[in-house]
Amino acid sequence: MSISDKIEEIRRKPEHIRMRYVLGGVAVSMFFIVIIWLFSLSETMKKSSVKSPAADPLNLQFEQGLERLPSIEDFMEQLPADTQTETEQPAATEVPEATQDGSSQILPQENISQ
Repeated sequence: MSISDKIEEIRRKPEHIRMRYVLGGVAVSMFFIVIIWLFSLSETMKKSSVKSPAADPLNLQFEQGLERLPSIEDFMEQLPADTQTETEQPAATEVPEATQDGSSQILPQENISQ
């Protein structure tokens, strides 16, 4: 019996029987595809676990770049003393004050208290 004879025999069967053949063929095909995928996935995982993160050139360049950058403490030491005190002083706020004619005028807070 050749393949063409078998195909003709399946074509003559009822539709629910032909659907069994289709589902069986799909199941067998998917089985082989999943097996191949699992083997390739395991090989990929083996290659990635053998490779150490320090050997990665981009990771190595990033770590070397971080070592060359100065720290925040170094920046603070380089700032002049007068700029450090300016940042610690609170900023002057402006508060609107009503004038005699009813309009409002914005004055610095130091002038309001006088």
